Amino acid sequence: MDTLLLVLAASPPHKDPGSISSAYHRHSMAAMATMSFPRICVSAIELENQDKRYTFETVDTLRRTYGDEAAIFFIIGSDSFDELHKWKEPGRILDNCSIVVAARPGYEIASETLASKALTASQIDDVRGASARRPLGAGPGRSRVYLTDLAWVDVSSSDIRRRVGEGLSIEGLTPGAVIDYIGKYGLYKEPGGS
Repeated sequence: MDTLLLVLAASPPHKDPGSISSAYHRHSMAAMATMSFPRICVSAIELENQDKRYTFETVDTLRRTYGDEAAIFFIIGSDSFDELHKWKEPGRILDNCSIVVAARPGYEIASETLASKALTASQIDDVRGASARRPLGAGPGRSRVYLTDLAWVDVSSSDIRRRVGEGLSIEGLTPGAVIDYIGKYGLYKEPGGS
């Protein structure tokens, strides 16, 4: 991968606006968390185009920006993948990129979930448990769904918000600069709050 873009939703349409922090706070924290990783960039594409609030629109924009020959991968947790059929125009996401489904603790990717997405067996590549690096294809007409457990990390933003709201430590769950930022701006002080 040349670059990993972290794309933050300005206002995720499938989440309660009161349950997340300001997009600008989230952008700042993501930038701080990735400062020591030169190939990870925090994108403001959805913050700058708040009228385009759906993932398929963002992926369409990235495809136009990078061209048909670029391999674009949309990385999503298995818990979010299970909800993909509820998103606006999920088929258009797969039309413009491949999807990498990262297994998360407590969320198993079931075969019926894949069947419900109307995916054919030829579109699914199950690389869970694999350690070999091999080229993955992703472009218009070559899109696939890759199931992986290589990015299996038991940390969630909702758990971090809950811990801060309950006055518990988040040391080791997020970088020190982000912990300081959360404290400085008083984020997540109320249990479950933004």
